[in-house]
Amino acid sequence: MRSLSKVIKASCFSLSSPRVVRARAEKPLPRMGDGEEAFLDPAEARRIVAETEEMVQHLLNEARERAEKVLSEARLEAERILQEAREKSCALQEEAREKGYQEGLQAARESLREERKKLEEEIASIKESLETEKKRIIRELEPELLELATVIARRVLHAELTIAPDQIAAIARAVLERAQGAGETVLKVNSGDYDAISGLLAGEAQKGGAVRVEVDNSLPMGCLAETPFGTVDGTVEGQLQEVIGDLQEVSRTD
Repeated sequence: MRSLSKVIKASCFSLSSPRVVRARAEKPLPRMGDGEEAFLDPAEARRIVAETEEMVQHLLNEARERAEKVLSEARLEAERILQEAREKSCALQEEAREKGYQEGLQAARESLREERKKLEEEIASIKESLETEKKRIIRELEPELLELATVIARRVLHAELTIAPDQIAAIARAVLERAQGAGETVLKVNSGDYDAISGLLAGEAQKGGAVRVEVDNSLPMGCLAETPFGTVDGTVEGQLQEVIGDLQEVSRTD
């Protein structure tokens, strides 16, 4: 027979009202009297012991089932808590990652904005430097450019007057028109241009204009009209100097 002391401890269980065990004796048990020892029938004792063991086994099974149920529920609850913890941890990690990404993105944008601002300032500074350098170069080259323009214009005019001598007469006419009404006019011309304007002088004489011609070989192409009120320069060089003066005036105003 299994020892009951090794099967269960009474302090481990919470039992309901005690179970009443009644013996089915055909005869009432003898009462204990003074000096008499109580005793049970061996068969009845074995039955009581067997029933007690059965009851204890039933309680053990019930306690075992309850313990398994509690353990199962505890495992499920623990798993649920762990799952929630995992999900919360993942959410926090994702939030931290997203926050870090956004912060990094914002920092990158700020850095790019600063870099672009610096580049714009550098470009503006370079533009200003280039503009200053351009003006300096132009100022330094202006005399050479004007001289070059004068040389080119002089050559062009000389070539044009050589190819088209009638242009000398046109220049003389323009000079006389500017000197008209100024009294006696002395028209000085190069001897090489005298023939080209002789017809023009005859026409002016018919108009009654007081024009006197003097040959001056020191003059280049063109003519020079002297009047009581001043001189009208119709030489090629004089016209070039007038144009150069205009160019220099424009350059100074720039």
